[in-house]
Amino acid sequence: MGIPQVSDEAPKFFPDEYKAFAYKEGDVLADHAQDDQITLHRILKIDRHDLPKFSGINIAGKAFVAPIDDWLLIISILICDRMFNSFDEARAYVSAGSWSTKAHVPMRAPGAGRGTLVGNIAVRDSEFAGYNYWRTEFAKGKAGVF
Repeated sequence: MGIPQVSDEAPKFFPDEYKAFAYKEGDVLADHAQDDQITLHRILKIDRHDLPKFSGINIAGKAFVAPIDDWLLIISILICDRMFNSFDEARAYVSAGSWSTKAHVPMRAPGAGRGTLVGNIAVRDSEFAGYNYWRTEFAKGKAGVF
């Protein structure tokens, strides 16, 4: 009988992929949508959210209660209001510094990181209205993440 292995890793509720993100604020990612169109989303804000033991969070419409203290990253993205026919067309749009937003969406890191990096457009203070509204409602427990 072997000696049980002791892990230096603290117990966790959220998986590792919820705690790492390869992109930075302003990065624009292109991804395939239905109809072979290309969609763009831009990283607005990356927040670490600490979830104390026995507190709850709404993820994709489902309530979760953390059995231990843990944390996750919440990536706020801006969805572009245009669709593109190719990655080249999307890159040209981003290279021109163009951006118009259809929606703000708070996401877990794996979903927010889908796509191909096609550029970076600096985030402006004027782009935080949707984020600020969500953040207020999230703090009250009335909003969640996807």
